[in-house]
Amino acid sequence: YRAARALFASFKIDLNIGGVLAAMGRRTESAKYHEIFLLKMPKTVPPAIVEQATKKLGGLRKELSSVRLETDLKGVQIQINGEDVDKTPQQYPHYLEPGKYVMILSREGYVSDTRRLALRKGDHRTIKVTLTSLAEVRRIQEERDRVVNARGRKKVIGYSCLAAGAALAVGASVLYGVGGVKGGQAFDGYSSTSSTQEQERYKEQVESAKGLI
Repeated sequence: YRAARALFASFKIDLNIGGVLAAMGRRTESAKYHEIFLLKMPKTVPPAIVEQATKKLGGLRKELSSVRLETDLKGVQIQINGEDVDKTPQQYPHYLEPGKYVMILSREGYVSDTRRLALRKGDHRTIKVTLTSLAEVRRIQEERDRVVNARGRKKVIGYSCLAAGAALAVGASVLYGVGGVKGGQAFDGYSSTSSTQEQERYKEQVESAKGLI
């Protein structure tokens, strides 16, 4: 049948291949060819044949599982348990026997995505996939580095300003204290003397203390 299909791509041959594969116990391949038949068959196919193929596929789907990718990105390689099985866009689901699988999605220039699947009978999944480009990863990393560096500079400047502010505050406090003491002493001296010369000297000391304050 495969040799015949290579010579003459008839929808009937796809259906025959699906039937033979089912008889051989190769269920996942059989489901694939029934999908191909139902997808590509012309409108002139007799309803009885369409019903038969639909019923056969329905029975296989109850026993099997499948995965189908939903993505806007074309050419994503689908690898399941180390075997390349398909690329996007998928025309039909990829059928699998129930079990555990590791699926790797990759495309050149993008970060690969790895999924671990535990599939049961009748478990048919549509998986939405968005791969991130390496260029976008680099852009994000550069932006992150810029933000981190900017924060580091701000911390250094902030700490420097804080230290300078603390030093100024301490200095101001000291000067205020010194000015207050000197001013008080000068005022006491001014009040206790009757000498005009001494009073002038104490007035100068008061003005000096006011300057410190």
